[in-house]
Amino acid sequence: MNIHKNDIKRVTGISKPDDFRYNPQAQEQFMDWFRDNTLLPQATDLKQRYQLPMSIDQIMAMTHLEGKAGLEKKIKAGTLKTSTMANNFKNASNSASHLKLCTLS
Repeated sequence: MNIHKNDIKRVTGISKPDDFRYNPQAQEQFMDWFRDNTLLPQATDLKQRYQLPMSIDQIMAMTHLEGKAGLEKKIKAGTLKTSTMANNFKNASNSASHLKLCTLS
């Protein structure tokens, strides 16, 4: 929660980590906001700018794990193995569960 604590408080009104940890509705509320306001715009930008051959969901998952700057660095350096990365994130719909867990750390 530390990384996102200010956003979590602003979006959900919850400031205590345990209150957020044990409130699935608040977690869903925050994840919807985080996806729509951070991950989706970043993934859309990267997909359009570099014509990435992956779905937006896959790029959102990679952006979450690498950070936009980290992912962009790999793209520019040519070290992003799109077939491997796409395969790793083919079940990107499961990334929402991962994202929820990450916000609790």
